[in-house]
Amino acid sequence: MFHSLQSRVVAGACSICDGKSGITTRQNCCRKTVETGTGKGPSLSLRRNCEAVWDLMKLKHKPQNLTSGQLKDLASQVQLQRLWRSYLQPILIERYSGSPGNEKVRQFIVEKLRELGASWHIEVDAFKDRAPHGVVGFANVVATLDPEATWRLVFACHYDSKYFPHDKHGRAFLGATDSAVPCAILMELVTALDEELKKSKERGSKVTLQLLFFDGEEAFQEWTDQDSLYGARHLADRMAKAPHRLGLSQLQAISLFVLLDLLGARQPTIQNHFRNTALWFERLVGLEKRLHRLGLLESHAKEQLYFQQRSYYDPVEDDHAPFLRRGVPVLHLITTPFPAVWHTFEDTEENLHPPTVLNLWDCSAVDARVANIHAGGTSATRMCRDLALLSMRKARFSTSAQVPKPGSNRSSTSGFGAVRNPKSHNPKRL
Repeated sequence: MFHSLQSRVVAGACSICDGKSGITTRQNCCRKTVETGTGKGPSLSLRRNCEAVWDLMKLKHKPQNLTSGQLKDLASQVQLQRLWRSYLQPILIERYSGSPGNEKVRQFIVEKLRELGASWHIEVDAFKDRAPHGVVGFANVVATLDPEATWRLVFACHYDSKYFPHDKHGRAFLGATDSAVPCAILMELVTALDEELKKSKERGSKVTLQLLFFDGEEAFQEWTDQDSLYGARHLADRMAKAPHRLGLSQLQAISLFVLLDLLGARQPTIQNHFRNTALWFERLVGLEKRLHRLGLLESHAKEQLYFQQRSYYDPVEDDHAPFLRRGVPVLHLITTPFPAVWHTFEDTEENLHPPTVLNLWDCSAVDARVANIHAGGTSATRMCRDLALLSMRKARFSTSAQVPKPGSNRSSTSGFGAVRNPKSHNPKRL
C-alpha cells in the first residue's frame, strides 16, 4: 500500500487529497514530503502529514438541505408496524452477554441485514474476555455498505441487555430503551432506504455507511473500566490496528461516530456533549424545528422538544468512549437525564411511546437521506456525505483529544467534561 501511494505522489496526485482538496495547509500534504522517502515507501513524516490531511478532510463535508416535498416523501417511507413488529419485538427478550437470548438477537440482526438488497458486508467480531464471574464470549456485529469506500459514517448502538436476576414475578429485564429501540430504529432505517442505498453503492463513493451493534456494553456488576464496554473496547482496539486505504487504520476512516442509546420513552431530552461536534448537533436542533413546522412529527407539542439547544458538556460513559479516546469525532444521542424506567423492570414495550419512536426515526432518516445528495456532479452516499444536515466546516477536531475517566476534575472548558458512568450520572438511579 505504501508503494502504491508513493508512486501516485510522484505522479503529482495525492491519494488522499487527489490534488483537489483545496485545503489551505496543503504544504503539509504528502506531495511536499515525498522526496524524504527511502525508496521503500513513504517516510514517517510523509505518513504523519498524510494523516494530518486525512483528519482535515473530515472537516470538509458540506451540508445539503432537502425540500419540503422531499422531507414529506421521506417521512412517508417509514413503516411503524414493521419497525415495531418485525424489528423491535424480536429484540425485546432477555439478552445479556453470553446468554442464549443474546445469541438469538445477534443472529436475528445478521439475518435481517443479509436479506436487504444493498448487499451489506457483515462481520461478526467474536472474542472472549474476563468478566467478574468468569470468561464470557462476546460478539459485535459490523455491517459496512461499501468496505472499499474511503470514509465511514458510523451509526451505533448496543444490543445486549443488563443482567438482573428475575424479579419476584418471574420477569426478566428487557431493556426496551436500553437499547432495543435504537437497534430497531437503525434496522428500519436501512430497510426503508434499502433501494436508495443499493443505487448509491452501485454509483460508487468515497463515503459509506457503517452500522455497529455492540455486545457487552452493560456491566455485570458495578460499572468500572474493566466491567463495561466489552465490545466497544475490543472493536476500537481492533479497528485502530486494522489497515484501511493509504496505510491508515479503519478507525481513522470514521468521519463521524453517531451513538444512539436510551431512546423510546416519551419526550426525551437529548443534549450536546461535545464541543467539537456542536455544529452537527445544532443542525439536529434545526431539523426538529423544521419537521415540526411541516407537521411531520406526531404528538410533538412544540418545535423544540427533543434536541436541547442549551450547552451541556458533561459526557456520559458509553460505547463511544473507546473511540473518542482515539480521536474519533462523536455525536452522542442519549436521553439525559436518563429515562425513569432506566435499569428497572419497567423498561418494557408497554412503557414506550410509539410517536416518539417514529419521530426519532424521521430525524435519523433525514440525516441519512441528506448525505446522498449529488453536489457539483460528484456522487456521494446518502449515509455519509453529511449526517443530520450537520456542518463540520467550523468544527475543530483534535486527534489527541482524550476522554477523562470517571472522577476526573478536568475542566469542561475544553469541551470534554468529566465522564460519568451511568450509575453516577442519573439522579433517578436505583
